Amino acid sequence: MVYTEIKYPKLVNDKGSLTEVEKQILGNFIVLSGGNVLLELGLYKAVTTKFICHFLEINMIEGKLYAFDIPDVVESVSNDPEIRDFIHKGILELVPGWLPHSLSNWIENHPGVPIDFVLDDALHDYPSVYGELKLIWPRLAKSGFVLCHDYAGKFPGVVYAVNKFTNRYNACMVPMLSSPKTQAAGMGSVLVALRKREFSGKLSSMISNEYYLWRLLLAKTWLWKKVLRPMVR
Repeated sequence: MVYTEIKYPKLVNDKGSLTEVEKQILGNFIVLSGGNVLLELGLYKAVTTKFICHFLEINMIEGKLYAFDIPDVVESVSNDPEIRDFIHKGILELVPGWLPHSLSNWIENHPGVPIDFVLDDALHDYPSVYGELKLIWPRLAKSGFVLCHDYAGKFPGVVYAVNKFTNRYNACMVPMLSSPKTQAAGMGSVLVALRKREFSGKLSSMISNEYYLWRLLLAKTWLWKKVLRPMVR
């Protein structure tokens, strides 16, 4: 196995965008996912959009980012020379519309296309986040990841949506939350990662493991040592 170092573009902090730490986390998850089809829900000033495109380019990942936002935002960022360059190279496609309807339309227009990576950082309310996760989940690749931003007390709708979705769909969830001190320094993280479970909880496996544990516990009891064990000798 040949180890390939992950390369990062210049890490830029910008108000309302991901922190430098979060961008590094983001890059690792893109690599883990395979990074073929990527979705970004919520552009804002396209700072993270540029980071993802640069990351794909310098790490020679042959992926494409589909970035969603309302028409006004898409029109605004499309005038950026860097954004235009990424579109020209085929690394980026901007998708104007209102989420989650624009996402639903995209999925309908790309039948059978598995989604490898999603950054959900659009409307921070329960109906939007939950609705977007429901749309993405059937198309999420087996090795794919969904990262939701602002999984924090400041945005209870995001927290509730992610928690409810995780419980209802039996998803694996890993919150990547930092201490208040780190957050205050602007280097923290309020990301949470979701993915499909790699191993199913088969009933036969559960019974086998529970029986093994029961035997271990029984072996330590007075009943086994003084009564049952002498009987089976």
